[in-house]
Amino acid sequence: MTNMNRWSALIIRALFTRLDSFQTIQKDTQMATNILSERVQILQDKDIITKAKLPQNRHMKYLLTKKGRGICPIILALMESGDTWYKDSHDQPLTLTHKPCGNPLVMQVACSACDGILLPQEVTYKLERAL
Repeated sequence: MTNMNRWSALIIRALFTRLDSFQTIQKDTQMATNILSERVQILQDKDIITKAKLPQNRHMKYLLTKKGRGICPIILALMESGDTWYKDSHDQPLTLTHKPCGNPLVMQVACSACDGILLPQEVTYKLERAL
């Protein structure tokens, strides 16, 4: 995906964690407002996020589109990897909980046919040619 960079990923992560206003995204990411504005526009143009007016006031909020929600497993995997391998002594990991069962969420990639956990050495690759 062109124009996807660390800033875009941070915006998507913020929206995934329900930080949905320009101000809360900016505070969370510490992104300069001009960069945030530019990235938000790119994500809107790519149909990854959309803007909605809050009914109770004149402020706008941002929402992930269906396409944007499709990126969330990638964000979750990156968050878990960062918490496991790249944290320092000051970092606190973000605990994710699966609401329906109340248990901590551990990302797993599984086979859609047998539910077996995927290991890199157990995957083969084949490029399908477009018709």
